[in-house]
Amino acid sequence: MSRQRYAPPAAFLAITLACTALTVWGYRAATRAPYGAEDQFYGVWQGAASDRQPVGVDDANIFFVYARNLANGAGLRWNEDGERVEGYSSTLWLAIVTAFYLLGLPLEIALLALNVLLTGGALTLLAFEVERQRRRTGDPATRLSLAGPLVVIWSLAVPGYLVWCCLSLMETGLWSAILIASTVVVLAQIRSDEVDRRRTWAAAALIVAMPLTRPEGMLWGGILAFLFGAAVLIGLGDRSRALRAFGVLAVAHLATVAALTTFRLLYFGYPLPNTYYAKIAPSLVYNIKAGGVYLLLFLESNPLLWLAVAMAIGTVVYGALRLRPCLRRPASRSCTVDMSALAVSIVVLVGIAVPVLEGGEHFVLFRFYQSIWPLIVVPPVLLGARLAGALGERLPSHPVVRVSGLLGATLLFVLSNRASWAGLAVEDIQIEFRYAQLGREIGGYLNDAFPAQPPAVGVIATGGFAYAYEGETVDLMGLNLTAMAHHPGDRRGLSGHAAFSPEVFYRLQPEIVVPWLVPSPEALPPYYTFSWFVLPLKGIQTQDRFRRLYRLAVIRPASAPAGLLLSGFFRRDYLAKLEARDFRTF
Repeated sequence: MSRQRYAPPAAFLAITLACTALTVWGYRAATRAPYGAEDQFYGVWQGAASDRQPVGVDDANIFFVYARNLANGAGLRWNEDGERVEGYSSTLWLAIVTAFYLLGLPLEIALLALNVLLTGGALTLLAFEVERQRRRTGDPATRLSLAGPLVVIWSLAVPGYLVWCCLSLMETGLWSAILIASTVVVLAQIRSDEVDRRRTWAAAALIVAMPLTRPEGMLWGGILAFLFGAAVLIGLGDRSRALRAFGVLAVAHLATVAALTTFRLLYFGYPLPNTYYAKIAPSLVYNIKAGGVYLLLFLESNPLLWLAVAMAIGTVVYGALRLRPCLRRPASRSCTVDMSALAVSIVVLVGIAVPVLEGGEHFVLFRFYQSIWPLIVVPPVLLGARLAGALGERLPSHPVVRVSGLLGATLLFVLSNRASWAGLAVEDIQIEFRYAQLGREIGGYLNDAFPAQPPAVGVIATGGFAYAYEGETVDLMGLNLTAMAHHPGDRRGLSGHAAFSPEVFYRLQPEIVVPWLVPSPEALPPYYTFSWFVLPLKGIQTQDRFRRLYRLAVIRPASAPAGLLLSGFFRRDYLAKLEARDFRTF
């Protein structure tokens, strides 16, 4: 193997080991027990982080609930004896989780390992393709390249990418790997002088996976089909072959979307996931305004993002203005468009625009943008490689200089980002993991307290709680409850969590609402007056009707472990029954 080429297995191993080490660090930091005033806010957080198994974020536990019910023969249901509902965000990820469950694997560890392998593989694939593009447009004699390593360093230097792609146990890692692999397939076609059948089939497989992995995959599949067809046209100048390639991919995409939609209509009764109806906004304008704020906050989190996005926009505009000479055969010398940088820039800008159209979200570290995070730096790197190729020997090539450049880039990437690996322990990302862990603890507590007739419990953060609780879990946000998701009403409020309907709630009237664990009756957490409770439930606790039906109370079941009490809003008639049994109320 040439010294100018990386050894793929060695590179994959090195990148995967780096992902593993940083993920372990992130897990320990993100699940560290709170301290000081945070203890009073979050209630009970027992035990050391080292004693805990990774449970993922709360939304990941939603997949675990559906996988368990599906594996146990109940079908795609939120509650084992409840309605059929598509409250999960990825069909393909659910299939993977269910397979692991059926195989009896330790679910969280298996998913974490899979995410690390997917992320390491995707970064290796992207780094090697960037290197091939560099050799095509830059200096092929460079022994120590900066291009591929820069992409990897950019991806791993800050925590958001690995936290959401690996540690969260969500489908984000799978989705990012699919987007990266799709981009690599397009780039490979751009530098090829033929339409390779295996490459076309790879693109078709990725297109099939897209709508199965994320709802926005219905858009991305069309984007990939277009880019691949355009790559054939630009590389070969053959319109018929380009149309044939585009047609194959378009048919694969449309067939997948049609099959998935048909299944949803026949099984669930609706053409789109229940999460879509629960998160639908009052209008597109409302979504764009909220999504615009989300994008602005993302760009402000790292000054380099402004430069990278500006370069992507400039590349697309320049390409649109100067593309015609590049379509001639043979290509005109006046063709100055970097086709690879243009293709990746289109992918980046689509990836930037989709969350804006969706209205953004409330999760920290910008989960929606982490799937394209490694791709954001590729256009600047490719354009830099093109410039380096033009300058040739005028650039310093000594290995010490290039290693110093990599170290300087690493320092720049780390210091420019607002979030850091060192500060992850105090980032709000802790909340996402803590809700899942505490939800499981509260669910287990209720199982012990109500072994015979578990009450229906209404919760906001549902995943961890529902995975542990054996009774009925009422999803107050409507993601796993069709009546709430489809009820018309004002959807203004917390992004993606504004579907709560008092009318539907009063029809259901769960016995307990938003339970929490407290060490004493005097330690009711301010959670019950915090905006995370008030905003999603639209201030229902201040309504006279709610106060007539429910009472904020603390109870001590006979089975309660020492130092742990159950707080929450209890339906008054249910609370009276508890007082008549061995429950002490405060």
